[in-house]
Amino acid sequence: QTGLELPDYVRMLLYPNPSDGIVNLQLNTPEDSPNGCQLRILDTFGRELRRMDRLHTGSYTVDLSGHPAGLYYFVLFDSGHTPVASQRVLLR
Repeated sequence: QTGLELPDYVRMLLYPNPSDGIVNLQLNTPEDSPNGCQLRILDTFGRELRRMDRLHTGSYTVDLSGHPAGLYYFVLFDSGHTPVASQRVLLR
């Protein structure tokens, strides 16, 4: 379900999908990126619901339980604000 082709150095895994609200994010980013990556979570209208800055390789938890059921887009940007990964998550 990747919307953009991932560069070899970036990996983004979101689970469970569909989700009841808590989404786990596994991220692998370039070692030489001191500012890390930025994650933006968008609704189906393109409205930004949440932004997470300075993400590096590791595990993160995103809580969407306060949002209505539907489709959400997780878009990962590199330090130059270029989108490098995108994935959809269905919230039940």
